[in-house]
Amino acid sequence: MLVKAFPWIHGIHFDLPYVVAVGAKVDGVENIEGDMFECVPKAGTAFLMTWKGKERTLKEWKYVIGEAGFTRFNVEPIHAIQSVIEAYP
Repeated sequence: MLVKAFPWIHGIHFDLPYVVAVGAKVDGVENIEGDMFECVPKAGTAFLMTWKGKERTLKEWKYVIGEAGFTRFNVEPIHAIQSVIEAYP
């Protein structure tokens, strides 16, 4: 988890109330109940994590990120199967 690797950052777990109610409490992460289709809390950075996505090539990610309105991105390898993608407006 990012807040464990980088303890100087602050994390937010924003999810539906019933998910937050049963979610684990993690140091450095604030749990906020809400519905992203109604309102999203203001933040300096946004992350989306999903386990039910599909694997994509770099070319496919470039297309998806561009279609979402981002003008540039960076893929940061980490010590795991996944990578971190930073996308910028």
